[in-house]
Amino acid sequence: MKHPYYEISIYRLPASGFLIQKRSGAQGSRGVVENWWRPGLRQAIEKKGQLIASKLNKKKGRVYTVISVEGVGYEQG
Repeated sequence: MKHPYYEISIYRLPASGFLIQKRSGAQGSRGVVENWWRPGLRQAIEKKGQLIASKLNKKKGRVYTVISVEGVGYEQG
């Protein structure tokens, strides 16, 4: 049985906001990569939360292993 995976990364883009990248699929398969852009860190984190919530929706009967990787540090200011 191939185990599904779901990984989200947030990357800071030089002078142009943040890239949210989702990789998902099953072990041993090619998988799918999707990208979203947001102008600020707060919006990028909100998008990441929406993506995770949609995949963990138990009404859909899906169970995923969630790997969360933050590619950025939080800066107050």
